[in-house]
Amino acid sequence: APLAGKFVAGEEPPEQNLVCVGIVGIKDPVRDEVPAAVEQCHKAGITVRMVTGDNILTAKKIAEECGIWRPNDNSIIAIEGPEFRAMSPEERDKIIPKIRVMARPSPTDKYTLVTRLQGIGWLVAVTCHGPNHPPALQAANAGFPRGLVGTEGSQVASDIIL
Repeated sequence: APLAGKFVAGEEPPEQNLVCVGIVGIKDPVRDEVPAAVEQCHKAGITVRMVTGDNILTAKKIAEECGIWRPNDNSIIAIEGPEFRAMSPEERDKIIPKIRVMARPSPTDKYTLVTRLQGIGWLVAVTCHGPNHPPALQAANAGFPRGLVGTEGSQVASDIIL
């Protein structure tokens, strides 16, 4: 008996012989206007990067739906924060211009991405909504927290509130 000895005498045992009748997944769909907006940015010479707390597989899929990530394009990179942090500064500097997706970054990773892009001559704008963004927002040439969902720290560190 797999549950023998796992509960106290006199208590009801945990449920047994249950059958899973379904698993539900929830998706927050990309808004209809996003792919066209990303394409307009590309046509204007603006490189769009996605830095997200999602895992790498989810991040790449969402970025692909938005037009940011192209899975068969070897000239661009998707990377996770821990992998990025493990690199030497020289290694990071080589790949930073190629990064299009960064998943699970630390606040320091975001800040490093912004400041190193600036260090090689890029003008950087950052938009966000979470509590870990003020350093990157403040370092950016333009910082845009997203309105009411932007935390107070993000709003204080920014140039314009969307």
